[in-house]
Amino acid sequence: MTVDPSQTRHAIEGFGGAFNEHGWAALSVLAPAERDSVLRALFDADSGLRFTHGRAPIGASDYALDRYTLDEAPGDYAMAKFSSAPRSRSGRT
Repeated sequence: MTVDPSQTRHAIEGFGGAFNEHGWAALSVLAPAERDSVLRALFDADSGLRFTHGRAPIGASDYALDRYTLDEAPGDYAMAKFSSAPRSRSGRT
C-alpha cells in the first residue's frame, strides 16, 4: 500500500473501544488505584492509548452478565413498558 499524504479523504476523530458488563465486572475486583491505572492506560492523552471514544451496548449483549431486554412485558408491541433504568441482577428494577 502506498500512502499519498496529499490525498486527504477522511479525518480521524479518535479511537476507542467497546465497554460491556463483563469488562466492568473485571475492573470492579481491582483496588481503586489499580482500576484508575487501567483507565489511564486506555484514555490518558500523554501516557495512555489516547482513547477518545467508547461504545456501550443498550440492553443485554453477548457480554452481559445475564440475559435481559429493556422491555420484559410479553406482547408489549407499543413498548409502553420500555425502560433503560438500571436493573438488578434478577432483571427487575
